[in-house]
Amino acid sequence: MPTAQNKGVDIVIKSNLKAYRKEWSKLEKRIMPNNIGFALGGTVFDLSKILNNNTKYVFDRPTPLTKRAFGYIAPTRQQKTIAEKTAWVGLKSERNIPINKAKPRSANYTTGAGLRYRQLMRLQVNGGTRTARNGSYFWTPSKHSENYGMLNTYGGLNYKRIKTHEANTKQFFVGVPRGAKNKANARGLWKRLGKDGKQSIQMVASLEKQTQYKKKYPYTRFIRANTNRLLKRNFDKQMINLKKYLRRRKIKQFRRISYA
Repeated sequence: MPTAQNKGVDIVIKSNLKAYRKEWSKLEKRIMPNNIGFALGGTVFDLSKILNNNTKYVFDRPTPLTKRAFGYIAPTRQQKTIAEKTAWVGLKSERNIPINKAKPRSANYTTGAGLRYRQLMRLQVNGGTRTARNGSYFWTPSKHSENYGMLNTYGGLNYKRIKTHEANTKQFFVGVPRGAKNKANARGLWKRLGKDGKQSIQMVASLEKQTQYKKKYPYTRFIRANTNRLLKRNFDKQMINLKKYLRRRKIKQFRRISYA
């Protein structure tokens, strides 16, 4: 059984191979590294589909990026032996796998948006503390954000709307209101209410230096619940293919002898 780490997991077949070989004992000596490689590749592909599909049920209104957050790396030809064959499945951002593809190649996770995405996906899976970079602040929804149309389709903040309101200094201001009792929680984007804007104010988006995330996505549970089943299914598929291949080769050899 692989050890599931929250950011990703390496899957090898060593721990399960003995159990599978009992069922396919007649083929044990015929098993090639490619058979193991295809079994592992099929397993991590299936696991990545399960992980991505379950984002719809775990998260409230997940974004298209979140629904494609998990990817895989299949074994390669450079892994020549059965012992070398290893596959990986986990958050694409951890291995710089492009969001729209599942093959390992460089991706731009070094931009501000890319770094934010990587950090937020780690927090959704692992839980933990999000801290603003360079001692600044980051935007989070307030209890009035939805009422003022500050959220996008997926429940996150609409940053373009925040910039628009920041520029409208007659109706909005950014900062801490005068006389605020709890200044640590009072920094944000505030809307002035009333005709002259002096009647009252309401926070429409909050600015924070730090916030806590609960571990939300049960990555480890999905890995443990499905890996052995999928590995067995993909290994069996490879053994059936190997059996067919050997049978075809035997028939060809018999025909050569007959016509000789």
